[in-house]
Amino acid sequence: MVNTIPSSDAAFRRAVERTTSDRAPETPDDLAARLRPLYPRIAVFERQLSGEATQYYVYRDGRFEPDRRDAWWEEPDAPCIRLSATTGLVTSVTGSYAQLMRAEPAELVGRHFIDFVLPEARPAAQAMFEAVTEEREVRSTARVVRIDGSSLPIEFRAIRRNGEIEVFYRPLDRG
Repeated sequence: MVNTIPSSDAAFRRAVERTTSDRAPETPDDLAARLRPLYPRIAVFERQLSGEATQYYVYRDGRFEPDRRDAWWEEPDAPCIRLSATTGLVTSVTGSYAQLMRAEPAELVGRHFIDFVLPEARPAAQAMFEAVTEEREVRSTARVVRIDGSSLPIEFRAIRRNGEIEVFYRPLDRG
């Protein structure tokens, strides 16, 4: 059994479930290694009670952190991308998103969201996309891959509106 923290993060929960559905984790380190390409700060701990089935606690942010309730996505130049909710293709990006990704907007529009994820993280990323299409709003963290191949840990807020998914990003490493 796997418990995800924060428990309110439906996309994270779905990604962990997808990652463990084909093969149960052998150890906490095994599960952490499988999730780290998408969640760089992940920490996994095993609950050790004799006589009970193995249970893992999976901390998305490496430890428990209370939800921040600031509305950072409402900032005037918050990096934003829009995706087709049916195809996953990028339909538009803001200039600040293109800058964050170290690319020109034309290099990003028309690509599939999976192009911006490490290959080993793609099943988990697909599960997160599915969660966004089913939930009204999803807030989580992940790692994105830029055009130049570098990766960046981000926090995101995704909302499905009128056949599109609007996703706002904020780098976790702001220093």
